Formats: sequence, structure tokens, C-alpha cells
Amino acid sequence: MQHAYTKAQLTEVVHEGIRRSKHPELYIKLILTGGVNADGITPGKPSLILLFLAAGSFPAEYRSRGVALQTVTHERYLAVAKSLNYMTAVVELQRARAAGFQDVLYVGADGAVLEGTTVNFFIVRTGKLYTAEEGVLYGCTRKHILRLAKELGIECVLGKLTKGDVAAADEAFISSTTRELHPVVRIDTTTVGAGTPGAVTLRLMQAFEASRSLIV
Repeated sequence: MQHAYTKAQLTEVVHEGIRRSKHPELYIKLILTGGVNADGITPGKPSLILLFLAAGSFPAEYRSRGVALQTVTHERYLAVAKSLNYMTAVVELQRARAAGFQDVLYVGADGAVLEGTTVNFFIVRTGKLYTAEEGVLYGCTRKHILRLAKELGIECVLGKLTKGDVAAADEAFISSTTRELHPVVRIDTTTVGAGTPGAVTLRLMQAFEASRSLIV
């Protein structure tokens, strides 16, 4: 799908939306749809929608104490594409929260540990940072964290994560634009490391806090 706007035009519209908004913190979402067509399926003339919403916040304890994830067997279709197909996330997140978890961790049919509902997933083992290389969304925040890790001298390993890798992890955390970094202290019934935010995770959180303006 192709839209008719230049980057400069989109930038101006985003700036105008910010100026008109009354919210001190904004969540800005750009959605490109297939538009309208006679059969209701085949893309026609694309429609571009910009949403300007009040940015929500997560409990402070998610950052200070960490979160718990419930694993679910699921692989997003065309995982590298950021789509509006959130049906599994909507259903499984409700189930997870009802069971006392804060989010969901997707595991592929082959046992590969992938990502969360709207987050990327990382583990730390013997001082090295690990995250899935394939079958996940390549989020902007994920990219920034990998860059920060290298600047801090933390070795980054991109590859296939297994349940065994996760079970042996010293630390774990999730990341996204809205969450930034949330330490993970429990996955299903297994405690991650000491059950508290780890040293590498805290270093990355501090570096992230000081470098928000550099995220692209």
C-alpha cells in the first residue's frame, strides 16, 4: 500500500496534532488501511488515519518490582509487520491478568520464545543480552536498547531463544515505546534470577532514561 503524503507533510500534520492537543503526554498512532473497495477485502485507495490520544501510564511498581508473564503458544502472522491484528493479544491478555500476570509471552510451536502482546522480550545470562532474531517485531525501542547495550559494553546475542534459555536466565525484561523497560521477575511459575530487577536491566533502564530523545 502506498499513500500520497511526503515525510515533510506527515511531520507537519503530526506537529499540528500536538499543537491542538490538550494532553501533556501524547500517544500518536499512524494507521494506513487498504481503503474502500467493492469486495471489502482487496485494497483500494489507501486511507491514512492519525490518532492523538492521551498517553496512559503503567503502575510505578512495574519498573521498581518487575512484572510476571504467562506463556502462550502463538506466533503472529507476518511478525515483522506492525498490524492491527490484536485478537490473540486481546483475549490472552485478559486471561493472563485474571490469573495475576501483567502480560503474555508468546512461544512458537517449535518452542522458540518470541515476544509479548505489544512488547519485545530480552533475557540476560552471564552478563550477555539475548533476544529473538526472527519471528518478532523489530521495535524502535528494541533497536535503541541494543544500541545502548553495545555502548555500555554489554554483548548482544540475536538468535533463537528456547524455554531452556529463559529458565536459565539471570534477568529478563520487556520493552516497548509506551512501557520503555519493565523488568520481568516471573514467567509462569518460574522465578527469574533472584526475583528482583537485575543489575544489567537496571543499567539499561538508567541509560534509556538519559537517552529518550535519541530513539529513532
